[in-house]
Amino acid sequence: MTETLRGPETGNIEVDKAVPKSSARFLSQLLEALAASSTPSELAPRIANAAAEAMAGWCSLWLQDRATGEFRLAAVSHSDPEQQPIAALLAQDWPPLRYQGLASKIVSLHRPVSLPKENEEQLRALFGSGSRASLAAKLGCESVILAPIAHGNRTLGLLLIASTDQWDPYHDGSIELMSEIVHHAGTALAHIQRLEATRRASQRLSVSNLHLQAILENIPQGVVVAAAPDGRIVSSSRAFAQILGQPLDSKVPISAYPRLYGFASPTGEPFLPEDLSWVQAVRTGEATKVQEMVIHQANGHGITVLCSSSPIQDESGETVGSVALLQDISDRKELELQKDEFLAMVAHELKTPLTAVKGYVQLILRMYRRRPEHDLGPREIGMLEVADRQITRLSQLVFDLLDFSLIRMGRLDLRCVGFNLAALARDVMSRMQVASPDRVFSLVESEGTGVLADPYRVEQLLVNLISNAVKATSPGGNVQIRVRRIDSSVVTTIQDDGAGMPQEVQERIFERYFRGPDRNHEGMGLGLYISKGIVDAHGGRIWLESEVGSGTTIHFSLPVSE
Repeated sequence: MTETLRGPETGNIEVDKAVPKSSARFLSQLLEALAASSTPSELAPRIANAAAEAMAGWCSLWLQDRATGEFRLAAVSHSDPEQQPIAALLAQDWPPLRYQGLASKIVSLHRPVSLPKENEEQLRALFGSGSRASLAAKLGCESVILAPIAHGNRTLGLLLIASTDQWDPYHDGSIELMSEIVHHAGTALAHIQRLEATRRASQRLSVSNLHLQAILENIPQGVVVAAAPDGRIVSSSRAFAQILGQPLDSKVPISAYPRLYGFASPTGEPFLPEDLSWVQAVRTGEATKVQEMVIHQANGHGITVLCSSSPIQDESGETVGSVALLQDISDRKELELQKDEFLAMVAHELKTPLTAVKGYVQLILRMYRRRPEHDLGPREIGMLEVADRQITRLSQLVFDLLDFSLIRMGRLDLRCVGFNLAALARDVMSRMQVASPDRVFSLVESEGTGVLADPYRVEQLLVNLISNAVKATSPGGNVQIRVRRIDSSVVTTIQDDGAGMPQEVQERIFERYFRGPDRNHEGMGLGLYISKGIVDAHGGRIWLESEVGSGTTIHFSLPVSE
């Protein structure tokens, strides 16, 4: 059964609706061709040869370019090798394919069609010119069938069979055989295209991996790639192995990392696996803050690094791993240590002459007050008093520098004894009340506030914190101090009703040299850094709560003395 499609140049096109029958011979040859081919361009000539043999004629095969949609000649086959060049010449730039929309018509029908060649005029229309029609006649072209090659809903190409035998192109058997040929050809071409696409993707991935590995190997910082869900390291750079002091073993479980690779905090405590930066990035799906850690190599050498990590997410947004960057700052830390040692030495050397100068100034003042007949007028006395205050200020700066350097080097010595922290806080508050009579001080204390600590350092801590509270309040403002026992610690709280501070200031308030947006107060921004160092040296904790417009509350805890 057939139907007719009419074209302006080619006449009637007969479309067969018969059910296709298989051709074992063509299929056998196609399977052999598929096994011997690795690309569509290799497979196309083999399909054309098998189709020409099966249909007893000559065959032209065009493949569709997926990017442009154009059909490009891929293969021509003729049973007579001497006639092959003529057949190739006819198939090259076949006019009906380009200019008459024949390809789109055939593709839209999804079936083989018989192209009529009942007279010389139709032959000329079919091949585009009289000269080309003459070439077709020399080949003995008797019948022409054109069929789309497709797989599923995707068009892959076109196949033309021009028979040199006197078989009827409209016979059901011819159309069925052509349908079977293009069906198997479409399956084979789709398969080989998938293989080629996979191979090309694999090659691109391989090249990308080589480029990535080359980049990683030349980055001076250590790079770590970890996998979800536990953050186990699956890849790393050469610089990371140098930081470790040994090759990375990807088979090692993450629980063994701190022990095997010596991951520790700057204070020396081993890192728990869940505390590692790249593990946190995997578990939270968020980038981490810069983390300082020490890696103790097998030879006993310690490497200090800064580590920051970011999650790796797939197209759906799911975290599938993380990447971490580790920068060796050991040289910088050594330089900072040398600087701290220099500051400590300078501060220590300045203490003695400053103490002597201050002593002489105070001695002169006392002598004048006892014997006013000395020839010193009010102007001279005022100058001496200013000198005394400035020497006191300079001495405090020197002592702060010395404490800062000792804390940085981990050499802050403590002379711990048991004493009552509430009593010490009461004494310090009384002195601060005398110095700041325009502030309202209050102390709330509870039982059991004995601590095991260095009383000199704790007094220094209280003076620092209460002085900050006084500076934060306006005249008439309140400074409340509370000392109470909580479990095995004594917690001291200093609260003011000042302006408070924003969150970004709170996050940096304990950093060295940080003074915040209000620079009106004297000092180098070391007070809270030293305060934190004193608390840390005692094994305690210091923290604060603040809100803009609602004042600031700072707490610190010290161990109880039994």
